[in-house]
Amino acid sequence: MGLSQCRKIKKAYILRNTLTPHKLHPLVQINFIPRVVATASCFFVVISLLQWQLLSLHYFWLVVLGTGWPFIARALSTYARNGRRQELINMHLDALFFGMVAYTIPNFFFIATLFSVICANAVFIGSYRLLIPMMITFICPPTIAFMIHPVELMEVGTAGKFFIALFMLAYFTLYGILGYIMVRRLIKLNKTIKELSSIDGLTQSYNRAYLDKTLQKEINRSQRSQQPLTIIFADIDHFKRINDEFGHIFGDDILKGFAALVQGCIRQDTDWVARFGGEEFVIVLPETTAKEALIIAERIRKKLHDRAFTFGNSSIKITCSFGITEKSHNNNIDLAHLFSTADKALYQAKSRGRDRAIINNEGLQNNTSAQPVSR
Repeated sequence: MGLSQCRKIKKAYILRNTLTPHKLHPLVQINFIPRVVATASCFFVVISLLQWQLLSLHYFWLVVLGTGWPFIARALSTYARNGRRQELINMHLDALFFGMVAYTIPNFFFIATLFSVICANAVFIGSYRLLIPMMITFICPPTIAFMIHPVELMEVGTAGKFFIALFMLAYFTLYGILGYIMVRRLIKLNKTIKELSSIDGLTQSYNRAYLDKTLQKEINRSQRSQQPLTIIFADIDHFKRINDEFGHIFGDDILKGFAALVQGCIRQDTDWVARFGGEEFVIVLPETTAKEALIIAERIRKKLHDRAFTFGNSSIKITCSFGITEKSHNNNIDLAHLFSTADKALYQAKSRGRDRAIINNEGLQNNTSAQPVSR
């Protein structure tokens, strides 16, 4: 491949990337409407101050700037490889153009308005790191131009002051609305992140971190309200054998199906289920006694007996063992003790043949078991 051909390919590549629109950076979308309002309002103020002088060739650039600059800036950011960098350049051009307008319309009230807009925009987008360079960009060019060619301050009539005040009101109201929208989106995003951080990605039940944090709150609430609290340790029987025989993908489907089945057997407003780890789940039942929890465990067992999980041409049924423990209002136990007691009940259910529920209650002398239902 010759050198000339390589240059042609390079030019074609550069041209293709230059003319290809890219996804707009959020900063461009945030700035577009305020830029339209600012340039349009500024243009109306210039019209009220210059009136028919605006039609002269000397001020024609103000017409182009007031009507076309927001769309030019958006196009530059759209076709730029780095939209954020281009938009920051556009913001400095905003400051430069406003400085040129300030020199062309040398009125103290108008200049102060433009300066306030530039500062507010810089702080809103980039805090004080962006404020200083934009202030310099706004101040230096008109100052140098004034030193070379001094101009007299222009008087502003009632109409001019009205348009300037309207400009300030519209611009800062718009930024207030944008700030409100961004805050609402941030609150919603934080809520979503919080929910995602509490949810097990596979089963859509709560995860272990949420379990440890929230169950301790349930224990404290039970102690204060003098109401019982019961938890059920649920462990799918022979789950490792299912994974070995059918694969982990089918095992994941069983976990998802089991979690959904449990959700349908508990109260949606108060009860909740969390994945403890692997094929183990914890069902939390506030204001529920161990005997009432035993009924719920039996309901889940019977539904499992009636359901078949299919994988390709194969169809299997699964069973589950349950360990139940109750924290009554007159005993004060911590989270670790509650887990330990439920785990002992689960171990007893496993050792007695699986597919059953065992109650191991603090303060009770005898354990209570439920025998498997007939298939």
